[in-house]
Amino acid sequence: MESNAYHLVAPGNHIGDRFLKDASQSGAMDHLLVWAETKSEMKQYQKMNVDRVMTIKDRNDALQKLRDIKLAGCVIFEKSVDDCCWKVSMLRTITYSLIYVVKRNTIHPPHLYKECGADYVIHSQNDEPKFILESFKDLENKRRNGE
Repeated sequence: MESNAYHLVAPGNHIGDRFLKDASQSGAMDHLLVWAETKSEMKQYQKMNVDRVMTIKDRNDALQKLRDIKLAGCVIFEKSVDDCCWKVSMLRTITYSLIYVVKRNTIHPPHLYKECGADYVIHSQNDEPKFILESFKDLENKRRNGE
């Protein structure tokens, strides 16, 4: 992974917001790029210790905004299955970096998200983002070590 590559985080829900706060405060993820849904979210995330915040409306908007940005990985927190799959499939068309989905919904099986383009699906019924951050770090270490 390149040292100047960004980790794109799409918080999507309150767990994602807490994950982002923990990740930015702890320095666990270098070069954070946040995908905000609204202008008010954008202002909220800009107050955190993140490198960049942007909104993305569609694939063309993503291509324009992300074309010169190297992505180390993407972490998408499920807001709804439709929104999550849209984000994953759109990101998959513009990057080869790993895409992680964090979901709480037990109705939809993990392979649904993988069919949309996710590499890993983390299912959590826990509202504690530190668990998710640790899972993410473990997966990143395994990936680096070729496991």
